Amino acid sequence: MTRLVAFSPTVAMTMAVMLSACLVGEVQGIPCRADDECATGHFCDLTVGTCQEETGEVSAPALDVVGVVDVNGDVVTSPFIERTGTFAMALVVENSGGLPAVDVEVDFSDLACLNLDIDEGTVPAGIAAGGSARIGFSASPDGTCGTPMITDWFLLFSGRGARGAFNINILRAPPGAN
Repeated sequence: MTRLVAFSPTVAMTMAVMLSACLVGEVQGIPCRADDECATGHFCDLTVGTCQEETGEVSAPALDVVGVVDVNGDVVTSPFIERTGTFAMALVVENSGGLPAVDVEVDFSDLACLNLDIDEGTVPAGIAAGGSARIGFSASPDGTCGTPMITDWFLLFSGRGARGAFNINILRAPPGAN
């Protein structure tokens, strides 16, 4: 047997207000492991493992590669290297976000004629808000690359990711060389 229960408008309104408070209540401090576990307008602060409201003063970390330290030590957007050999360079990574970026990882896409190896000893555990880091890598072309080589980079940090690309220009062989 089904029983219908009738509520007065006052009781129904009171229940609706109580339920909505549960649904849209305080989100700050809710445990999380990724941004998608937090409400809109909030992000997961992995340094403490809780959801935080994004404000003008507090925001998620945001890493980006802003340049490459070339073989001459200059910060450039498109370095030049010889056709063969191994060349030490570094990515210049900045955190434009409002919190430190933690658990930083870097990777490059695979290229058939150019080997890129990250110097793991230069990858910081974290990058402070407004801070930067130089992450070393070596580039070793095998002599068969055309130029420029589009190099995709990938950053993982604080449960987030970023990606982009830069060109590595490989100097052509002199006339008559193989």
